Amino acid sequence: MIEFIKHVLLVLAIFAAYGIVGRLDYEVERAIEAEREVSHFSRMLAECLNGKLVLTYDNATARGYGKTAVVCRPAEEFPI
Repeated sequence: MIEFIKHVLLVLAIFAAYGIVGRLDYEVERAIEAEREVSHFSRMLAECLNGKLVLTYDNATARGYGKTAVVCRPAEEFPI
């Protein structure tokens, strides 16, 4: 009977370890995806500040127009 309980506890420990590792793997994947998004938006911001970004979107539902373009101008320097 003691051996049976040891085996059951061992199987439960294996399942618990498998669940913990799975959760950690999931969290790492989420962190990697968040880092990719930040990198993408940082690149877009740099392109916008350099005047190289053009965004288009469908504006038909909001104001009755077709496609709309947003063009970023280069950053400007002003003396103060």
